[in-house]
Amino acid sequence: MLNWLLLNPLYSVALIVAVMTAICIVPYWMIYRIWKPDFSDDIQEMAMNVGFRIGTLHALILALIFSSSQEQYQTARENIAAEVIVLSEVAYEIAEMRDEQLTSTLEKLHQYVDALQEDDASAVDIYNIRTSDIIFHKAAHISREIYSELLSIETEDAQQKITLNRIVSKLDEAFSLRSDRLASAARGVSDLFWVLAIVGFVFVLLLFLVVRFSWFSAIFVGFYGCYTGLILFFIVEMNNPYIGLSSIDLSTVSEAFDRIEDLTQ
Repeated sequence: MLNWLLLNPLYSVALIVAVMTAICIVPYWMIYRIWKPDFSDDIQEMAMNVGFRIGTLHALILALIFSSSQEQYQTARENIAAEVIVLSEVAYEIAEMRDEQLTSTLEKLHQYVDALQEDDASAVDIYNIRTSDIIFHKAAHISREIYSELLSIETEDAQQKITLNRIVSKLDEAFSLRSDRLASAARGVSDLFWVLAIVGFVFVLLLFLVVRFSWFSAIFVGFYGCYTGLILFFIVEMNNPYIGLSSIDLSTVSEAFDRIEDLTQ
């Protein structure tokens, strides 16, 4: 269900607006239509005071989690951009050495970028990334082969040795960036946050229901529900940076792929 919501963001937004509006307005209307309570002004004032305080705490929790999710999302974007640049630099370094021993390494790097796109596309299934999955991916296997080949190369002079060390260092950086990227996608939000978010929303809504019903007050309550629902949806969006409305396009890795392909021709 959650995958469908993320893959169909426009329908999801419309559905959230409709559902949250109904959740807020329908019970409000039914209570005053059927039960017809008559709360005193003192009770309404107390409910508004308590609702204001709980609402403030609820908004603060949402703001903190939203800010954390946005930072995580931005980090994922920066990591994939840096990864593309580093992989391209590695390809150029290898090509410039013009060493026959590195021909197969360049081809393997080409295969690595190809496998990277396939693996990461399958690895980002929502909240389903496990360390074991990352370790046994095809890209991870090829990366170990690349390391093995580089370490077995016999350098002829100091310059070649320095260049080779620089290549290994940059590969370390690229592999580390990928690991951080996938780990970030797997982190998600604590279940405790969702409990607090839902409980806070329900508490504030119940306190709003103490106010005498009118269509104007019902519209305001509906706005509160819609806004809360949209905030929660976008928190989920940013905690799954490779799927949905704000997804990071993994095809940017193809920039490195194209450069490596040109070099191997």
